[in-house]
Amino acid sequence: MELLSQETVVKPDTISRWFTLLRSGLSSTMSSGRFMVGIGTSDCHNFQAPGFAGFTWAYATSYSSTNRAAIWDAIKSGRVSASGRKDLGYFTVNGAVQGSVLNVTPGSSLQFKLVQTPVTGRKCTKITVFNKDQVAVYTVTNPSTSVIYWNTIAPSTDGFYVVKFEFTKTDGSDLSEVWANPVFINVP
Repeated sequence: MELLSQETVVKPDTISRWFTLLRSGLSSTMSSGRFMVGIGTSDCHNFQAPGFAGFTWAYATSYSSTNRAAIWDAIKSGRVSASGRKDLGYFTVNGAVQGSVLNVTPGSSLQFKLVQTPVTGRKCTKITVFNKDQVAVYTVTNPSTSVIYWNTIAPSTDGFYVVKFEFTKTDGSDLSEVWANPVFINVP
């Protein structure tokens, strides 16, 4: 699903629709690992530079310029983040990367590793972790380090977490977002 198309901030109704699709397919995702992956695009047929406003970062386990299958696999698997201005944000839960289904015991510990990397001269001003109900369960403003760790308790039912990173210029202007695809939590 295209979260960003020539945009730097995702429209609220787009995010609501994406969360609805993620929730409605949750039981299927738990068994198949497939889900509605969120991406960003620049719609660059308008002669702007690709990624000017809308960009997708992919975590490929391997890459070769002659065999790009690893990139397609990363996109299909949800190991991607949709970025407004090419800044990077991603996360893991107990080491599981975005797009993963993590099997947990109810009440067990979950450790989030939230990583933000400004690449456009901006700074990260806010990181928000959302649960499957689109409720913010953790927020940090003006993170002082590129990596933030957060611990919480596993839910009692299946769910997922999504992370939004907000970046601005150093003067606080020109907001852009990065939406990291979910890590799914499977509770037996």
